[in-house]
Amino acid sequence: MAKRVKIIGRKFREPIFTASSLLATARQFFKSAEIVQRACPNKPNGTPILNCFKARYFLLGHAIETGLKAFLFLKERSKRNLKKIKGHDLLSILKDAKSLGFLCLSTTEENMIADLNKHYFKKDFEYEEVDYSKLPVIRDLLMLTKKLLDLVEKEIKRK
Repeated sequence: MAKRVKIIGRKFREPIFTASSLLATARQFFKSAEIVQRACPNKPNGTPILNCFKARYFLLGHAIETGLKAFLFLKERSKRNLKKIKGHDLLSILKDAKSLGFLCLSTTEENMIADLNKHYFKKDFEYEEVDYSKLPVIRDLLMLTKKLLDLVEKEIKRK
């Protein structure tokens, strides 16, 4: 027998899973990255404080991944299909989203995601040393992530 989960005073067999709930999760990761950024700001010369930089990039990568998956779910990709996406490949997810009409990012922004993905996909932020000089500037990545999540939200509201 399935375990019941109580949500908003009603009983369901499963938690609610919608594009909006995925976007809300993506925004939580984004907000967490902002909090880490404030707690561990870059040095005056722009160099990141090394004891926090991997967490910021990981959280932003996860926000991008979850935001794009919210778009895919909105476009009729199933929950099961989203979980089958090869690893956590941001470029694969972005390519799928573009094929469904998510054509809102510039080449520069897509290149930033590609640079982040080189480490995010391989889970380097969790297990390996990472050369921060090969990553997008955190300020730019924060702006890109916010833009991406706002664009997904517009699509959700449109539907």
